[in-house]
Amino acid sequence: MRILILLIALFLIPTAFALEDCMTIDPMLAKDVPCNILGTFKYSGVCNDHTIKIYNSVPQLIGEHIMTDFTGIGGTDRCNVTFNFTTVDSYTFNISPAGDSGRLSVEREDNMLAIVIMSVILIVFFSGVGVLNAKTPYLKGFSLRLFGYGMAVIQLLTLAFMVYANEAGNSLASTLKINYTVLGWIAFGFGMIALIKFTGKMINPSSDEDSDEESKTW
Repeated sequence: MRILILLIALFLIPTAFALEDCMTIDPMLAKDVPCNILGTFKYSGVCNDHTIKIYNSVPQLIGEHIMTDFTGIGGTDRCNVTFNFTTVDSYTFNISPAGDSGRLSVEREDNMLAIVIMSVILIVFFSGVGVLNAKTPYLKGFSLRLFGYGMAVIQLLTLAFMVYANEAGNSLASTLKINYTVLGWIAFGFGMIALIKFTGKMINPSSDEDSDEESKTW
């Protein structure tokens, strides 16, 4: 039991002191948070006599904390506080009564390569649906060929828009959410149609033969 406690302690000690100085992280991404805001000089008096106010880019006050002593590895006599905001934005902070201040920017992590790869896979998939169903007749007014090519074009246009938005520095979250929500509902709809057809075939196998004969008469 003592050995287990010792192992847990050895694991937690490095973790507790793993926070970096926010001002040394460039660029600072959401995954780098939390980090420490350290005073740029030694303040007079004790650290808890000083208060830090953090503002977003509006500017709007979003956090107010009492400074504490920095006790991490390589600790100094400067005061610090933990910065916990992960929203992509530019932040400013003021420390009073010390008069210290600074600016931090949490930047968006660039996942464009993964987005492009997923979009290309979807374009190839839907194009394949169109090619494989090139000779398939209309199913009660619905063409799988037209559906496949249409979805491929939509994905291509969506990809072009996301590349433009990424270069302009805009968030892709809403576009990705809409795109994959629509794809999810389409997949669900096709799954339900396939399930209904399979269930109907299992209940009444002769219906397929009747439909084949009827199609021949047409």
